[in-house]
Amino acid sequence: MKRYALFLLFAIVSCKKEANPDLANGFVGNYYFKEKTPLSVIETIWKISRIDNNHVKIAIEENTDYADTTPDEQEVMTMNNVFVEFQNALIFNSEYELNGNKGLLTGTALLLGDTLSYDIIATEKDVSLAISKVVVRR
Repeated sequence: MKRYALFLLFAIVSCKKEANPDLANGFVGNYYFKEKTPLSVIETIWKISRIDNNHVKIAIEENTDYADTTPDEQEVMTMNNVFVEFQNALIFNSEYELNGNKGLLTGTALLLGDTLSYDIIATEKDVSLAISKVVVRR
């Protein structure tokens, strides 16, 4: 009887699912998107790194290369605590910093394979900007 109880206890413990699975690692990497207009080429790079099992840090870098003599621009937006909701979904409700200014980023992103589709709203003071794009991991 004692052996049976120990066997049963061992079976239950070994079959137990991980209490806090690592969802963040699936998002780690660099994602790219390049957009060409008549006046410029804009390259967007998302750099995602793991903070813990359910959170990632994201730096969004946007490089604009103008066709004329206008100086090129580079902007970097950072978010230090983005929540990983599911194996393939990010939930944004994070403060961000861009050029020394702080704002709030809300929305979602969905990862399918190496493609990250996002619908986000960046709000700084009383101004909001909605952005919906796709970036690809390389």
